[in-house]
Amino acid sequence: MKRIHATTLSIALVFTAMLSCEEQQEELRNDVPKEIISKLEAAGFHTNEGLKKSGNGYIVEYDIFLTENQIDDLVAPVGLGGKAGEEHYRTTNIVKSTPRTLKIYMDPGFDSYMQSSFDAALARYNAENLTLKFQRTTTKTGANIQILTMYELPSGGFVTLGQSAGFPSASGNPASPIKLNTYVYNGSSRRADATTVIAHEIGHAIGLRHTDYMNRAFSCGSSGAGNEGPSQYGAVHIPGTPTNPESGSYMLACSNGGDRPFTSGDKTALSTIY
Repeated sequence: MKRIHATTLSIALVFTAMLSCEEQQEELRNDVPKEIISKLEAAGFHTNEGLKKSGNGYIVEYDIFLTENQIDDLVAPVGLGGKAGEEHYRTTNIVKSTPRTLKIYMDPGFDSYMQSSFDAALARYNAENLTLKFQRTTTKTGANIQILTMYELPSGGFVTLGQSAGFPSASGNPASPIKLNTYVYNGSSRRADATTVIAHEIGHAIGLRHTDYMNRAFSCGSSGAGNEGPSQYGAVHIPGTPTNPESGSYMLACSNGGDRPFTSGDKTALSTIY
């Protein structure tokens, strides 16, 4: 990366751009009812950025889609305790009836590179010998998790890579569908983070929160800085995972554009839950 010396003018331009991004984020947030924001904050979600109305629900933290019913269903977890940091967390609900094989469908509209990335993501999970197994299915109907296309342009200085449909239900089923942004992942792109992003969204679907949910600046930089508040709802610390920031976790909030295989902390989190 080439370093440059910023002049007063360029600094002013950058500052103006930052204000513009913040204003866009505030406009999107203003479309969300205050009672929804309060419920999300009480459930431990960051709402200062990455929150907007979408269809019959809301996009939270850029890549999590929750309906009003799902937001109302958020309940207090068991024993988090202490101050949360960049550790590993799960949601209150997890996938039940294990051992279990989850059938995952990938939209055939994705090119061969994305299909291979999908297979690699499933292989990473299956290599951990969990009580959850992940199997590709070519049948959309009946799939436990569907991975579909979406198209969304950058907004507020950020671009959405993928979206999960929330977290596991109270009955213990994974969230579905997952959507990947074809503005980013298309026939002309071969992004190194494709496998990681697919695995990341599957992680949400089976109950994993962002590793840095209490301080997104860890992976998103200063523009993503934000503390989700002292609430402990919906974020249960996973015993045995690091108490210090773990660089490289696939469940960090923001992508660095590179591939992030499971870290030791990621593997501990998965094996502890499943």
